[in-house]
Amino acid sequence: MSKEDRVAKGELTPEQIAFAEWLAVPRFERVPPTQKELAAQLSVSERTLKNWKKIPEIWVVVGDVNENELRELVPEARAVMEKAIRQPGSINRVTFDAAKHILAQWGESRERAGGGIVRTIVDLYNKYHPGEELRNS
Repeated sequence: MSKEDRVAKGELTPEQIAFAEWLAVPRFERVPPTQKELAAQLSVSERTLKNWKKIPEIWVVVGDVNENELRELVPEARAVMEKAIRQPGSINRVTFDAAKHILAQWGESRERAGGGIVRTIVDLYNKYHPGEELRNS
């Protein structure tokens, strides 16, 4: 369900949506940087924000925002993995580990939803290394 649908159905107010989106941002990137400043910006008390944290729909929005951001990273991570599989040694370890982490998180969310990025990685490996066994290490 979209943020607009949640507001239209009366599940959350626009201010609560803004709070949820703020919560979804890593602490060091939040604008405003503190909950106190956000409360002032939204014209609510800090206590109200604390109470909003108890609303399950707030956390659904946080999860949706995080999943959307993760979804945007998947194509680049997949390209990194494909290059690493196609040309071993062509990707540095930090880049490889970052791509692996992104795809693992995405895979976990897809597995819960019945999909599977893991299957995609295995298929890519088999495409570029036919007949070789893929080992988990």
